[in-house]
Amino acid sequence: MPAQKVTHNAALTDPKEVGQLLRDITHYQGTFVVRTALNLSLLVFGIAQLRRESR
Repeated sequence: MPAQKVTHNAALTDPKEVGQLLRDITHYQGTFVVRTALNLSLLVFGIAQLRRESR
């Protein structure tokens, strides 16, 4: 079985960029489903990131 190619995804590390992302999501005018998915992803991935950093 061949090894999988490692890819790295961009991350927001500047607190100002994180704040802007939160404001953008708050003011997003799309459908309820998309807004809910964006908010849920913040909760899920934000908690995972905090757990990873606390190790």
